[in-house]
Amino acid sequence: MSRARGIPEVPMGLDQGLRRHLVDMREVVLQLREAMSPPTIPSNLKVTSQAFSNLVQWTRSINADFFEVLWASTPNLQQANIVNVGNSAQWVDQIGNNGITRFYWVRAVKNTGPRSLEVGPQSGTTLASNSGVTPPAPPPPSQQVVKQPQFNRPVPRGYNTP
Repeated sequence: MSRARGIPEVPMGLDQGLRRHLVDMREVVLQLREAMSPPTIPSNLKVTSQAFSNLVQWTRSINADFFEVLWASTPNLQQANIVNVGNSAQWVDQIGNNGITRFYWVRAVKNTGPRSLEVGPQSGTTLASNSGVTPPAPPPPSQQVVKQPQFNRPVPRGYNTP
């Protein structure tokens, strides 16, 4: 008799309706167990110092719905602040000053509540603004003139055409 995660198969010698019901219940229990199991731990945590900020990057977990970055000014996880970064594999901590050191951890979370263990800490110290960081492309201008496209419409009868 095979067992899936400790739950045995439903025996064959039962009434067909009862067996079908028990098979359905077994499948629901297996799905609930999967939904409530914690996701795998993210890996390859990396912190890159930038001008007035730190770029935190990691390798995503396969079975996570979103990620949380924890940061603190000391390597003490108990004093960490939590930031939900969604389904991204990176986050920029905009600190706004140079020479600030922060410690970072990352964990994976499922929508059903279970969280993985944290990976980290990794530290990063913000750089000064003249550190040679390439700025991102500027946003498009906000004052754009939009013209109505001209269509070749037939002129109604009775109108003079220029």
